[in-house]
Amino acid sequence: MFTFERVEKKYLIDVDQMEALLQLAQDRIISDQYGQYTISNLYYDSENDACIRWSIEKPEYKEKLRIRTYEKDQSNPIVFVELKRKAEGIVYKRRILTDYEDALRLCSGAAVVQQDQIRREIGYFVQFYKPIPKLYLAYDRRAFCGKREELRITFDRKIRFRTQQLSLRSSSLDEVILPSAQVLMEIKVNGAMPFWLSRILSILEIYPTSYSKYGAIYQELQRRKTEKETRTCLPIFLALQEV
Repeated sequence: MFTFERVEKKYLIDVDQMEALLQLAQDRIISDQYGQYTISNLYYDSENDACIRWSIEKPEYKEKLRIRTYEKDQSNPIVFVELKRKAEGIVYKRRILTDYEDALRLCSGAAVVQQDQIRREIGYFVQFYKPIPKLYLAYDRRAFCGKREELRITFDRKIRFRTQQLSLRSSSLDEVILPSAQVLMEIKVNGAMPFWLSRILSILEIYPTSYSKYGAIYQELQRRKTEKETRTCLPIFLALQEV
């Protein structure tokens, strides 16, 4: 059982900015124990996408449910079931470590035998939203920790997704959503950002942005849907104009 409470800032940067930042910060940060790895997620939402639609509106409070693994063997991996909430700029992450089959049961609303606090909270979410698997989302990550401060910096590349044949396995159906030249950097701190890091960001002209991986994918899918509907309706509209 794990609980996190921290401030998270996101930045869309290019590869050159990433390498420059790592060079300038080399005396202040160190690669975490895993270094480079792949994160695979299975996101849950209601039938009508209530969670992500609400999240895109940038409310003061939002929440999402996902199953996440860092393992390469996807047959029955050890996973985290995460309930991630954000309220007034602070991220609260509640998660449990379990196996994949148990995670699927928990997220489907099956009766919970171990009634610890986080499982109960996940159960409340499932009871309220009645979520179903909606999205596979994966990316390759480099992660660093502060040598002296409670600090974490991550760099995510090759962000990819699919909405069919959902599981934690990669597939030929996966699509890349972020161009290869771009990197999503996240800085996670328990309090104020260290002055030295703020100075580096200023030197490199790196500025925070509002970016949600799930949100960006959902908006892209909606754009495609609208475009498809327009192409379908246009011939009918033109025919009616000629009548």
